[in-house]
Parts: sequence; structure tokens; C-alpha cells
Amino acid sequence: MEFGTRSKGLKEQRSAEEPDFKSLQTENKVDKSIQQKNKDLVLKAFDTLFNKRDYATAETFWSPKYVQHSAHIEPGREGLFNLVKSTPATLKYEPGLIVADDGFVIVHGRFSGMGLPVNCIAADILRVENGILVEHWDVIQDEASEDQSKSKAPMFGSSFPVYGRRKGMDRHYDQIQQRNRTRSTQEVIYRSRSDSG
Repeated sequence: MEFGTRSKGLKEQRSAEEPDFKSLQTENKVDKSIQQKNKDLVLKAFDTLFNKRDYATAETFWSPKYVQHSAHIEPGREGLFNLVKSTPATLKYEPGLIVADDGFVIVHGRFSGMGLPVNCIAADILRVENGILVEHWDVIQDEASEDQSKSKAPMFGSSFPVYGRRKGMDRHYDQIQQRNRTRSTQEVIYRSRSDSG
């Protein structure tokens, strides 16, 4: 009996010192479940707004007090919806990699069919609160063709886009090329100034 008492006491002492792995596993499952729900929410919201253009349903995903940090989009939910309304019906959003941490979701995706000569690749960062999108940041780049890519790796998916030159778009295409050359020149100048200073 004495042995059993000591063993029980040791077990209780160890239990107090060691974490409860069962509750940690349960907590981990809950966290993963919330993160998965947030990812699913963002994907459904983006599909509803950008692809289906169902503005009434989209309003249920975006908070009326939605905070927009993008320089190219007017404030709030209305600013985002107005931007989408101003794009051609051919607008298409394709999601790629998506990650979530706590109340934040980052989705890497492609916007095409916007009436521009090139697609846009975006990393959209969204803050989710109580199942609603409440805040947004993004990083956007023109999607490079294979000829334009220095890395020779596609920016999205497994293949490069093939851009056809449409009538009247040559000037715009040339402006984009000039802008990219100017950026590269500015980067070289900046680096040489930084190195010499």
C-alpha cells in the first residue's frame, strides 16, 4: 500500500509539472480549425466578389467598417466594390498559395481579364475578425512573361502567361517596358550611391 501511495504522489507531482498534452492537442486542432475556416472564408469571399460579382452576398463577407490600406483602392468596402464594378466582366481571380496565422490570411493569386495588357499577381493580406474581413493590405506586380523574367520561373502557377499584342496596346506595352527599364536603372543608381556612401 505504501508503494502505491508513493507512486500516486509521484504521478500527481509529474502531472503538475508537465503540460497536458491532450489539451494542447485539442487546442492545436481548434487553432487549425479556425485558421482553415479563415482561409475558406477568404477564398469564398474573393470568388463571390471577383468571379461571381454577387455584391449582395459579398457584403456578408466584408465588414461595413472594412479598412483598406491599398493605395489604388478607395476607402472601405464601397471602395473595393466600386473598383470591381469598374472592371470588365472578363475579370477573373485565381487563388494560389494561402496561409493563415491567428486572425490573418495571406493569399497569393492572379487577377486577369481586367482590360490591361498584363495580368496582376497579388499577395493579399487580410485580417479576419469574427468570421468577417475587416482589414486589407496587398503587394501587386505585373505578371512577367518568360521573356521578361530574370528568374525564368513563373510568378504564378507552373507556366508563363503568353501576352498577345492587341491593336492599340503597343504603346501601353512599350510604356510598361520603359517603366521596368527605368526601375532597373534607378535600382542600379541607388545601389551604387549606397555602396559609395
